[in-house]
Amino acid sequence: MNTVYGLQNTGYTLLMPTLTVNGRSWFFTEHKATTSRPALVLIHGAGGRHLDWPSELRYLPETAVFTPDLPGHNQSDPPGRNQIDDYASDLTDFVETLGLQNVVLVGHSMGGGIAQTIGLR
Repeated sequence: MNTVYGLQNTGYTLLMPTLTVNGRSWFFTEHKATTSRPALVLIHGAGGRHLDWPSELRYLPETAVFTPDLPGHNQSDPPGRNQIDDYASDLTDFVETLGLQNVVLVGHSMGGGIAQTIGLR
């Protein structure tokens, strides 16, 4: 699930969490928690990225928080999607691939449309 990227001539190795979903690599951050609370998935808007969410939300105490870069955005593989419904299908597959059972989706702008589309299914 993780890919290691070397930083040339620095002596450091950066661990970048990625997940392959339907043949595409998704970049995401994960804040782990040991509670039974529902996991929180933060969905950015069009042209956004995982860092658009404040760190106070990305690292919410006692809550597992996942912040993906949607396909075609920032560090996730292209191409992006043309329809909200397609992003909703992709995000559903992302959540299922992670094996998450109890999830709360929170979206900003286009991310809100994605979350609502999933909720209506």
